[in-house]
Amino acid sequence: NGCTSSIDVTVDAIVGLIELNALSFTVYPNPAQDMIWIEANGWRGPATFDVYDMAGRLALSMGVNVEGATAVNVNGLAPGRYEGVLLHNGKRGVVDILIR
Repeated sequence: NGCTSSIDVTVDAIVGLIELNALSFTVYPNPAQDMIWIEANGWRGPATFDVYDMAGRLALSMGVNVEGATAVNVNGLAPGRYEGVLLHNGKRGVVDILIR
């Protein structure tokens, strides 16, 4: 019929790919109420731990020195789902955290 159309698509983010310089760590218990523990998987030292709510707002930020299991008080966070981001030596790790 001779009709043509075009569409431009811009990709802002890609989800589901493994980051090449991802920082490996574990957070427990998960879900949590008052306290969580951060445990590094194969590294240690000073890091920044940020917690974001699902709207992307920073809910908690603190410097931590990860040596074995490190305690983080989450008592001030409202119940819900959060994203924990750990930064160390230019590497970044992300984990979902559920607060009861």
